[in-house]
Amino acid sequence: MRHDDSSPPASPDDQPLLAALSQASAAIAGCPDMDLDAQLVAVLDDIGPALGVAAVTVWSASNPSAPLQRMFSWRHEPTAFESDEPGEGTVLVPVAGSDLNHTVVEIETAGVHHAEREYLEILAGVIGQASARRDHAERFNAAFAEASVAMSIRSIEGRLIACNPAYRLLHGLIEEHAAAELPLDLVHEEDRPHVEHARAELLAGRRSSYQLEIRLQTPGGQRWVRTSTSAIRSADGTLRSVLTLLEDVTQQRLTGEVLEHHATHDTLTGLP
Repeated sequence: MRHDDSSPPASPDDQPLLAALSQASAAIAGCPDMDLDAQLVAVLDDIGPALGVAAVTVWSASNPSAPLQRMFSWRHEPTAFESDEPGEGTVLVPVAGSDLNHTVVEIETAGVHHAEREYLEILAGVIGQASARRDHAERFNAAFAEASVAMSIRSIEGRLIACNPAYRLLHGLIEEHAAAELPLDLVHEEDRPHVEHARAELLAGRRSSYQLEIRLQTPGGQRWVRTSTSAIRSADGTLRSVLTLLEDVTQQRLTGEVLEHHATHDTLTGLP
């Protein structure tokens, strides 16, 4: 939201509300995607009454002709408001700068004089921030589940947070056993030092990603995989988790070895 030079400075009475809105924005920014809805409810429970907000609904459409869909809703207990004066109504605030194409935050107010438009726009920005992240997370989760390439997300300690069906197929794992695996447990012992070094560099912040070709020990035997590992960071730059993509290149490696053998050995005698 833009302010021109004619905007009056915040009064002392405004400071607690502005501070609460700032803290709410920080709480949303630092919240894991999976906890966004719960965090947003907590924020609205905390500051909604002070702003005179009775209910919040986030509506979104993927394009102008698509129907609006409810993305999030919250309603405060009506008895929490001291006033039931005329002037109750709805304020619609478009979400600027959102990942979502067409998103509107609908805010129902209990006594408009308790919820100035400026504060509602700030609150809508906080809500829109969470809505954009939720939309991004949902699209990522859909792509994650449907991807043909094996993908895993691990904590910085190495524990498996999530993996897609292609990952479980490659490793021959079932869901309840997959979570107990540590990354090095599956890596060929000769390749482990390379993985440990690259991972340490990533966790130390000296690199944002790395690529390796390593051997994995799976129930189906040894497999060569090409890995691409990247850091996942929160909005403030804190390392949250690690994303790894794995491509099975066993056949390519075997083909390369056969071609190399033919190039360096006599085709009749098999001797070098």
